[in-house]
Amino acid sequence: YKNPASYSTYSDMFKVYGNLYYVRNEEAHSVRLLSPTQAWQYVRELLIIYLEVAGKYQYLLESESNRLKLTNETRAEEYLKDLIADYEQEQSKKSLKYIALDGRESKTSSKDSLVDIINKKNDCKIKIIGNAGMGKTTTLKYLAYMDAKKQKGRTPVILELKDTSEVENTIIGMVGNKKHLDCSEEMVKKLLENGFLNLYVDGINEIYNVDLKKSIVTQINNIITEYPKTKVVLTDRESNKVTVTDNVLIYVVEQLDDAKMKKFIEDNTNNKEELKTQVLKLVEENEALKNMVRIPFRLYKLITIVKEGKEIPKTPQEFDVHFRNAIIEREVEEKGSKDADNLILFINAIVSLGQKEYSRIDLINVISLTIKDCSLTNVASDEIITLLLDLHIMEKVSFQTYRFENQELQKTIEDQKEEPEETEVNLEGLI
Repeated sequence: YKNPASYSTYSDMFKVYGNLYYVRNEEAHSVRLLSPTQAWQYVRELLIIYLEVAGKYQYLLESESNRLKLTNETRAEEYLKDLIADYEQEQSKKSLKYIALDGRESKTSSKDSLVDIINKKNDCKIKIIGNAGMGKTTTLKYLAYMDAKKQKGRTPVILELKDTSEVENTIIGMVGNKKHLDCSEEMVKKLLENGFLNLYVDGINEIYNVDLKKSIVTQINNIITEYPKTKVVLTDRESNKVTVTDNVLIYVVEQLDDAKMKKFIEDNTNNKEELKTQVLKLVEENEALKNMVRIPFRLYKLITIVKEGKEIPKTPQEFDVHFRNAIIEREVEEKGSKDADNLILFINAIVSLGQKEYSRIDLINVISLTIKDCSLTNVASDEIITLLLDLHIMEKVSFQTYRFENQELQKTIEDQKEEPEETEVNLEGLI
């Protein structure tokens, strides 16, 4: 029976099962003693059954044996408990409840729930892209949390790339250094090889050292190629040029439609009817505001303003300033962006031009002048333009042409430009 084919093509497997059952009944009820020949037949046919079962489930048996061995060595259960506890604690502090966002597959434009898309295959390789505040990180953490709660032999690991440094600059090393996993790179490779890890990698765009980013992207590409059993979910911004593109499906996060917006408000007002009604009324009565808060982060900030009883902005322009300041603050504090620190300087400089639309040359000139006047270092005009687009402050109208995303603010700028200037008086003859 060393050759599996010798038992898998046994002439009458049904007869084997029948004989075993018959002998087992005789033995169990002490009907008669088995002769040596009958006993051997029993053992022989039992061996055939064992071989049949072991052959059929060989992969599962090996996989489960490896999983138990690796899990015990890495203390994965403790790691999962911590991941679940950290997520639930963070959610309770923020009072922010996750809602399933829609994603659009970049090649086919098919629209579906991101969670459904990612949960379809254990070994999927997917990159989620979208601008700031669209819910990429929230979605990533929710998926890892749900994976941890299932505890079905696949350990989810979240890697936040904004924490990547020159010293700890390998993906394998970052996984191995996770609390409780605390294992060698060789062990991490075994986990990846057996499909026991789900990698959730957040913020490729948040690595600001270009050489380090290239290195990390190369490593991710290698993991995708070398470990086909491993699930890999990435997040990035659409504008990022140094990114993972090979062998991954790319999904673009969609803005909230009316139904998703209503659900987001209902879920994040903690069943407080008065608060929910107030926020819904604000949104429904102001079309400009409604369009602004189709971005989840902005809608969350609006709910926070109302919940905390702060003064509600009265105009779309005031809302725009509030949302803009909030997203810039988030970019500096949570994402570690140094460019965002001086972004208000560049916005004011661009607004001072008083134009409805701006060519790329216009923007580069005014940003370069501001960099020089304010003696800023390590700042590039192209990166500032990209950041303005990523943060939904400006948008591209056409090739090389841009405008502020808030059309009401844009209209105000235009109106101010059209107001007649005061007539200058020539005092030369009066002196």
